[in-house]
This record gives sequence, C-alpha cells and structure tokens, in this order.
Amino acid sequence: MKTSRLNRWAGLFAACLALCVALISCASWREPLDEPADTSGAQASSGGALRAGADAGAAARAVFADSASVPVGDSPVRGRADALVTLVVFSDFECPYCERLARAMAQVQEGFSNDVRIVFKNLPLSRHPHARLAAEAALAAHAQGKFWEYHDVLFAHQEELERENLEAYAEQLQLDMQRFRADLDSHRFRATVERDVALSRVLGVDATPSTFVNGTVVRGAKPFAHFGRVIARVLAQARTITPRERVYAEMTAHPVAPDPVDLPDPPEPEFDPDAVHAIGLDGAPSRGAPATAAMVTMVLFSDFECPYCARVEPTIAELLRRHPADLRVLFRHAPGSRHPHAIDAANFAEEARAQRGDAGFFAASDFLFAHQDGLDRESLTRHASALRLDGRRVGVAVSQSTHRPAVDRDISIARQFGVDGTPTVFVNGRRIVGARPIEEFERAYQRALTDARAQIAQGVTAADVYARVTAQGATRAMMMRGPETVRVAHFLVMHIGSQRAPESVTRTRDQALERAQRAVGELRAGRPFVDVVRDYSDEPGAAERGGDLGRVRRGMMVRDFENAAFALGVNETSGIVETEFGFHVIRRSE
Repeated sequence: MKTSRLNRWAGLFAACLALCVALISCASWREPLDEPADTSGAQASSGGALRAGADAGAAARAVFADSASVPVGDSPVRGRADALVTLVVFSDFECPYCERLARAMAQVQEGFSNDVRIVFKNLPLSRHPHARLAAEAALAAHAQGKFWEYHDVLFAHQEELERENLEAYAEQLQLDMQRFRADLDSHRFRATVERDVALSRVLGVDATPSTFVNGTVVRGAKPFAHFGRVIARVLAQARTITPRERVYAEMTAHPVAPDPVDLPDPPEPEFDPDAVHAIGLDGAPSRGAPATAAMVTMVLFSDFECPYCARVEPTIAELLRRHPADLRVLFRHAPGSRHPHAIDAANFAEEARAQRGDAGFFAASDFLFAHQDGLDRESLTRHASALRLDGRRVGVAVSQSTHRPAVDRDISIARQFGVDGTPTVFVNGRRIVGARPIEEFERAYQRALTDARAQIAQGVTAADVYARVTAQGATRAMMMRGPETVRVAHFLVMHIGSQRAPESVTRTRDQALERAQRAVGELRAGRPFVDVVRDYSDEPGAAERGGDLGRVRRGMMVRDFENAAFALGVNETSGIVETEFGFHVIRRSE
C-alpha cells in the first residue's frame, strides 16, 4: 500500500517536473500580443488586421518559436499566426518610401494570405520631426486594438502628423480619447519605440524602409513583384523545415541568401495623374445625378469580394450625399482572379439589375459589400429573398453565369485602361487608384467641376460635358512619359534560340541565365560595369564601347528593353531583362 502511494507521488512529481521543463523551454516561443489571425483564408484589408477564432490563434501561439536575431516580440502583426513566412518591416510614418512599401505590403498580404504575416517595427528618422510621436500614437492605438487601422490613416495623411492630427485620427477610429491622450502625454510607448530602434542598429538597418523576410533582408521600397520573388524562394525552403513551429527561428538563424538577380528594381511606371481617359459609359449602371444634369462623372471599377472596394463604398456614398445635383457614379466590374466568388457576385448584381433596374443593382451592391463573408452560391441564393428578388432567376443567373457577357465587357474595358487593381475610379476621365481618403476624391471632384463649368461657359450643355471633356482623351492607360531619350549601356548574354545569336553561342537558356546572374553578382560586389561587359557580353563590339548604346529614343528598342531603360534613374542599373535577343542588364548614364 505504501509502495503504491509512493509510486503515485513519484509519478506526480515527475509530471510536474516535466511540465516545468516544458514551460521553461517555451519561454522563448513568444508570439505578438495582437489579435488572433484569420485561419479561414480571409484576406487583410488596409483597414485592419485579419481576424480569426481565438482558439486557432491561441494554438498557434503556443507552439510557434520566435527568433533571437529578428524577434517578433509584442510588435503589431497582420496575418496568420502560423504563417511560414514572416516579414519584419522597419518603417517611419513620415517617410514617403515607407508609404510606398505599405501599399506593396497590402498586395503581399492579399497575394500570399495563407503564407505570410507582417510585423511592424518603428524606426523614426531624426530628419522627420513628427515621426517619433506618430510612432508612439500608433502604439497607443495598438494598445486599444486598432494599430493597423491607425497605421493606414497615418500613411494616408503623411503631411498632417501634428499632435492635433494624431488625436483627430484617434477620434475617427473611436478610440478611448482620455486613455489615448494620457499615453501620448506620458510617452508611455517611448521605450517600445527605442527598443525597435536599438534592434534596427543591431541588425545594421540604417535607412527606411527595410524588411526582413524570414531573416533575408530587402532594403528600400521594393515593388510587389520583387517581394513576390523573395517570398517564393523563402517559402520553398520554409516548407522543407520540420517541425513547422521552428521555421521562423531556424530561418532567421540561417536566412536564404539574396538572389544575384535582385539588383535594385527600377521604379515602377506610374500613371499620369493629369491624363484624361475616354472611358465609355454605355451599359453601366449609374446612380446620383441624371445623365442630363451631371457635371462630374465617376466610373468606378470594383470587385464585390475586394476588401478595399468595400472600404471605398462609404466614401462614394458621402460624395453623392454632398453633391446630389452634379455627381453621377457608374459601376464597372473588375473581378480579381484571387477572389473565387467575385464572378458569381457580379452575376448576382446584374440579375438584380435585370429584375429591378439600376436601383436594384445598387441595392444588391450595398448588400454584397456588407456581406463579403457570404458570397458563395448558396448564400447568394439566400440573399435573393432579403432583396425581394426572384430566387429562381437568381439561382439560374449565378449557376449559369447568365450575365457573364456584361461582366466580360467591363473586364475588357478595365484591361484597355490599365486597371490592374481595385478599386480604381476615373473622375471625368482622370484616374484615382485605391481606397483613398475622401479629401483626395473631393479635390478630384472640384477639379473636374471647374473644368465642367468652363465647358458650360462655352455653351456646352451639362448632358454633353462628359463627352466633351473626354473627346480628346486617351483610349488606353497613360503613363508618366519622362524623358524622350536616355543614354544607356548594357550587356547581353545570348543562348541557343536567341535572335541573331552566332553559331559560336552554344549555351542553353538556363546556362545563359546562370551566366547573367554571375555577372550581376560581380556588379553587386562592386566590379565596374565596363569590366563586366568585357567578360560577359555576347554583343559584337560591346567590349570596345563598354556596352554604350548612346542615346536611346522611345520606339527604337524592343518594348521590354525600352520599358526597363526608361524606368531607370541616372546611374541606376536594372535587374536581368529578358527579350528575344537574350538576357540584358541595363545601366542608365544620363
């Protein structure tokens, strides 16, 4: 009996000891104190962090190990708690390049929603007088569960970061203002900001923005395409690591080396904000002022499953409320390929229009945006009764894609005018991209109204204003032109199959790419461009002239080469550009 009792006590002691050891070993497996991330596959909008069930989030936090070298700690996190790829972003709310990166991060979150989480670290630069207090304010919002909403507002108003602005943004987000002001007055989060700054120094970060992708550093405001390449490489390795909960700790200790291809990317071409586009209006549902009276016409390209499109809807509604006599808004479909229910939702809205006219379409539109978590076919059929639609007809329209021709027409128009993201709005032909602040839309409206009144003064009727202001408009997306000529040098690596490749070139395409990558690696290591040209270029005479092509005029070169050349700044070098002639690396000298 005594022996049995002793055995039981010994077993209990061993269990307790094992539990203590487990707790001690879990001490470094810290996850951020953010809300649990969505494990259902829902995507983050720029308006807030992903949400999810607490049980799933808690389970992930219990097992995922943090990194000693690039710790997540208690910093704000957006994305799945169990994501294989963690992007730690060092940023400054007053830095314009950080605002560009924030937009790229929104694309990353949408494009890799199941595989990435984004961690925000503050690195306010001394030359930005408002950045430090803005960082403290963002952390005060974080303490109330609204970091990402506040983050987005700050980046949308980078020129308005005075103390009164910071408080106004907090009021807009309905924060506890007594608590918020007390946090700013006491500088409650100054030590947290300093901790991030100290970490940045340890990691060798000396400029914003800088991002660590499972430890692999990406410097500067790289575009989404660049991050896509880096994430793909990192993700491939992450999937080979077991156990899964050790991925982040292991990869930050031994990060993936940067690919030699990843030279600084040329700036992305930008749309010309002053260009007027001749967007057709035929067939699109409209609301607001009648066509005979509207002085300003907005054409909205949207997607019922896009969270950013849902964000812009209240802005459009407010503009219509402010300007009922002069503003007309038309809707065109631009369903994104990443949104599996967007086409069905578009068919639903078009069927509502077929049954109840434009008013029915916009009633359905408002309903769909308010119920973005219920866009599957079964839910759409149920929604029909809520909108007093013929459910049988709705079921047929959705299941058989009855209104697909109308949707495809809009998709074709979207492509014609370079709409590659939603929402995109054309205000009397001038483009605005994204769920921008209402002030930006109001400025665009007032500018268009001024132009319209000038037309009225010349005898044009309100019904003809839109046709007149867009009569000479572009029939495709207009980009910023920049210079008409640039001076560039390049080297070219050919392979079998390249146009005009001599018989002496016997390497395969993969071998040519590998050779070009080696050359790029030498450039990154500081070797002079002319020396790399001499050793690697297959273009006749390139070595003698150091790769110099002289001044390149628009229209002289194949499109991919020309786009890369004209996107470069002076003394910038492109990444590897492939054309039918082989692999180019281009340097702009003037």
